[in-house]
Parts: sequence; C-alpha cells; structure tokens
Amino acid sequence: MSVASLIIPVLSLVAYGVLHALFARNLRHLTPPRTEAEMLQRRITTTRALGVEGVTLLKACAGADEDLEACLSSYFALEHPKLQILLGVADEHDPAAAIIRHVIARHPHVDAKLVVVSRVSHASPKINTLAALEAHARYELLWMSDSNTAVEPDALASMLSRLDEPSIGAVVSVVASVGEETLGAALDNLAVNVWVTFGAVATLRPRGGFAGAGKSILLRRSTLHRAGGWAPMGRCFADDTVLLNNIAELGMQVVAAPRVIRCPNATSTVSSFWRRHGRWSQIRLAIAPYSLAFEILCSPFVIALACLLVAPSLAGLGLLALCALAQMVGDSWISRGLRGEWIPLGFLPATLLRPLVIGLLHLRSLFTRKTVWRGRVAFMGPRSLIVTQDRSWLAEDELADEPSEPGYVFEDTLGPPVAAHATRASAPTPGND
Repeated sequence: MSVASLIIPVLSLVAYGVLHALFARNLRHLTPPRTEAEMLQRRITTTRALGVEGVTLLKACAGADEDLEACLSSYFALEHPKLQILLGVADEHDPAAAIIRHVIARHPHVDAKLVVVSRVSHASPKINTLAALEAHARYELLWMSDSNTAVEPDALASMLSRLDEPSIGAVVSVVASVGEETLGAALDNLAVNVWVTFGAVATLRPRGGFAGAGKSILLRRSTLHRAGGWAPMGRCFADDTVLLNNIAELGMQVVAAPRVIRCPNATSTVSSFWRRHGRWSQIRLAIAPYSLAFEILCSPFVIALACLLVAPSLAGLGLLALCALAQMVGDSWISRGLRGEWIPLGFLPATLLRPLVIGLLHLRSLFTRKTVWRGRVAFMGPRSLIVTQDRSWLAEDELADEPSEPGYVFEDTLGPPVAAHATRASAPTPGND
C-alpha cells in the first residue's frame, strides 16, 4: 500500500502536466483580455468591413449582478455597424431593469430595447427570457450572452471571423473570471478558470469541439431551430450543453472564439461559491459523470493528501509538498495565460483549498439532487432535467410523461417552471448560471 500511495500522486502529477501541455498548445490561438492600462491606451476605432451582417444580442438579466452596469456598457461599445441589443427581465421591478434603462439612456445611438417577459413558457428562467427576446430579433445572427460578462470592442468581430463557413454551427467564447477581492470570489474564479475553462481549452480540437461554459454563444437562427429550438434547453439546467450537443449532432462544428471574455467577480461569498459549484457538480454528474473522477485525478494536491492520510510516510509528506507547489504554480500559470494577470499572492492558498472543497461537492452530489438556482430551490433530474421535487429515481422518459400542474401550459417544456413555482431560497448567484 505504501508503494501505491507514492505512485498514485505521481500519476496525478503526470496527468496534470499533460493537461498543461495541451492547454499551452491551444492557448496560442486565444487572446487574453486586455488589462485596464491596455484598454486605456487603445484607441476605439470604427469597425472594419468584417461582419456587415446584422447581429441581435440576446441577454437575460435577473437581479443587480456585480458590476452589471459596466458589463452591459461594454456591449454598447462594440465595434459593429448592425447590432441590435435586446435585454430581458421577468419583472419590471427587477433591480436589473433600472440599470438597463440607465445604460440605454446613456447610449441613445445604439439600437437597444428592454423587454419585460411576464409569460412563463419554459422551466429555465434564463431560456424563458431568451426565447421571448427572440420574437423581437430582426437579424439572422443571434448572440446569446450572460449578464455577468464583459467584452472588448472587437469581441464580436473575433467571433464573426470564425462563423464564416457552412460547417460552423456555433462560436463560443472562452471565459475568464477576474477581479477577486474576497476568499469566496477567489475560490469561485479559480474553480471557473483552472478547471472548467482550463479543461475546455486543453480539450479543444482543431475541427471543432467545446466542452466549457456556454456564457457567450453566436449562431444563426436557422441553426438554433434546426437543433430543436428553445424547448430542449428550456427543460434543463445545462442548457448550453444541450444546445451545443444538438448542433454537433447536426454534423456542424462548435468552435472557440479567438478572444477570451471576462466575467468580473470580486465580492462573491464562500456560501455563494458553495451553492454555485455544488450545482455545477450535480450537472456534471448528470451529463458527464466521468468528468468528476477525472477532475479529482488531475488535482495532485488532493490525491497526495489522501494517499498520505491512508499510508503516512516521510516520502509521502515530501511528495505532498511537491504536489502542493505544483498545484500553486500550475494554477497560477493557467490564470496568467487565460486572463493576462496572476493570482494575487494573498489568494495562493486558495489554489489548494479549491480542489479540496470541489472534491467535497463532488461527493455531496452523489447523495442529493436538491439545488439552489437563481435563488430558487429545484432538483436535478436525469441529463440535468429541471424538476421541482426529488424524482431522480424516475427515468428521463418517465419524467417527460408526468402530468403538468393545473393551470400551466407546458409548451414542450418539462416544468413546472422554476421561474414561476419554485420556492424562494437565498440570494441569486452571479450571472445566469
């Protein structure tokens, strides 16, 4: 057992190193966000001839997300001659509505509109809003974007540069979380950057394929409806995965945009990190259970610590120190490559705490289907289906056949909708995820 307790951490280090090599190879094709100083030095130029086709931006908002006004304003500064911006809320008294109106008023030259979506047609609040916004869209190109993302003026041009072949079904932006000032934000940003985005970049394929968070997706309206439209997404927590998988099944490629976009997250709490990534862990268990085991395998510090606890030895202690150093250096290098800035020194210990907490969340996801999403309680069904009571013992087709609640028209969604019927819980999580 003592030999195995030394071999297993070494294998974890090797796996972690291989992923870094793949990440470095694919990172060459991506451009990290500019720093604030670079943004100040850059002169905003008029848009190039690239991409004269009109684009409609669909953005579902709920609550006054952190830095929401600045995030929204960045889209109003995009370099594109034909851009329609549609922003939706479920309630005209939503705190986001006042911020949206203020941003629209500050940019009278931009074709923008706030839409209040009162009708509930899909179980997912986000998809319910996006589907309603599409009815107001004038252009064939649709850009679905989460509320807590910020872009640079040439971000849309970089996405359009990839959507130039009939075989390309969608262009997805690689996302980097930035700006941590609290421990909760540091843990959250690390979880996004050094596993979700890190894994997505490392596994990018030359001929398409994206396995990261779909917080920014550009596609044609015809492609969206060929892939099943809003209904399949509206039934699931993992709406982006459903869409991208359906596009791939059409024989079309899903590719990454060249420019990385930012998700500001400075002040998240540890409890919001726990809720958000607890849900993400449940989603991964529902749609790709092998990814949980692979994530633990590629966390050398966790593996070395577990082996040391099982078989204590001086050699094991030394190996734990080596794995801890590798984890801190490796995670810092990933963050630097993705977002152009290092992890603050004060948060370096979070690189070791993060995989331990994520491991606990993975373990927890084996025993509960309950989750809190946008401040509401729901349950995770098979393939990440949204249900409002724990019916995980039912098969997916049995869930779909269950009768609806009185007074609710399902319109091809699973329901009952989280947006309308689920119990209010704690504060919303950042963005739409």
